[in-house]
Amino acid sequence: MAVNATEKPRKIKLEEREKIYIKRVDNFLSQIQNWLPKELEASRHECKLKYGSRPRYTVDSLSIKDPNNGDIIATLLPQGYVVLLAQGLIEFNGVYRDGNIFYLEKTKMFEGVDTAGWYSLQDPMLGNQARLFDRELLLEKKLTVVAMRLLKPTLSNVLTKHKPLNSCH
Repeated sequence: MAVNATEKPRKIKLEEREKIYIKRVDNFLSQIQNWLPKELEASRHECKLKYGSRPRYTVDSLSIKDPNNGDIIATLLPQGYVVLLAQGLIEFNGVYRDGNIFYLEKTKMFEGVDTAGWYSLQDPMLGNQARLFDRELLLEKKLTVVAMRLLKPTLSNVLTKHKPLNSCH
């Protein structure tokens, strides 16, 4: 079948992109909750993502806490689907490490992206490498209660930078 040169490629409407992003975030947060050690507790919070001054759509964020004392260990804050070189962004704020998680489709732009999914980009000084965000990477980001309890005397100082979730950017 010949392709008509005057035909424009199908554009995805904003509402459709929003629905796709919300579904991707929801599935990813569910995976995170399943990967957590039983010693940790996760809770979702609704937040409204804005573009400019107007709220565009609502999506869940995730807080990971120590149920023994309620300390927030990490938050995953969706930032939106309008991202340069990616189809989505979630900000990861952890007690021990911060970073961004990008939704990438198969691309030659980054090494290690063989399938669509959520990826952590490695230090740019090490090259354009991406790593699929999986259970192993989550635990590498120092979410274990054991590590937290070992550092308990200094933990309260670190936690002051993490506020309870009120809204997303």
